[in-house]
Parts: sequence; structure tokens; C-alpha cells
Amino acid sequence: MTLIWALKDNPTEENADFHRRAELLMKQLTRDKAIVVLPTIVIGEYLCKVPKSSHGQIVAKLQERFRIVPFDVRASSMAADLWQKRQNLPHSRRLLKADMLVIASAEAAGAERFYSADAECRAVAELVMEAYDLPTFNEKLFDDDVDTQ
Repeated sequence: MTLIWALKDNPTEENADFHRRAELLMKQLTRDKAIVVLPTIVIGEYLCKVPKSSHGQIVAKLQERFRIVPFDVRASSMAADLWQKRQNLPHSRRLLKADMLVIASAEAAGAERFYSADAECRAVAELVMEAYDLPTFNEKLFDDDVDTQ
């Protein structure tokens, strides 16, 4: 869900900082010409809060910016393995099975890095790939050719 937040036009005051950090990440990934994987599970979660009449337009916009990947048979096996492995990790909240499905879908698609503002979700993702928090500032702030916002 992290990257989808960057696409929201009108963030609420409550999630403005999260939105700003997601936008920084999108700029960084665009600058690095990264291929960004977006599991279909994330799209489903996002569309839950959107009127059905807007689903097609939103999905089309997402397909322009991301490589959309399904939760398939390979990912299902990876998710089950992650669910079992995560039992050994310290956790304070009940990590949702949907988080496992998202991580496994990304892993099955060959993702090398996972970004999340949720530390527990990152800890699980680190079992199978590099995992990072959202940036808090533009790492290239003082480069001459980079947008500083």
C-alpha cells in the first residue's frame, strides 16, 4: 500500500507525512529507473475504499506506473513458508495474513527490495529480501539535477 499512498491527490492531515514520504520514495524509484512490483492484493485493499465506478480508471493508472503481479500458486507456497517463519520473530501486533500474501507475491515476482512504514512487516519481508522504511528526506537533496521537494 505504501506506493499507492503517493498517488493520492488529497492526503488527510492525519496521513500527510506518510504521503510525503511515499512521494519521496516514488521520486527515488523513478530516478533510479526501478521496476516497481505491485501485488494485486494491494490493489484489492486500495479499491475497497474507492467507488466501483472509479475502479477501472484507477487500475489503468496503476498499470501505467507499476508491474502488477498476481498472487499465484508459487506465491501461495511462499506465503505459507513466510507465515511459519514469522512465528519466530518478535511481534507486538497480529501481522495480517494479507501482509504475508503481499510479501510472497513480491518475492515470487522477483522483487529484491520491499518498502513499508510498518517495522513488523519489514521484519517479515527481511526473511526473503531487503526491506526498507520509507525515506524521511530526499537523499539527493544537494545534487544539482534533482528536484528538491
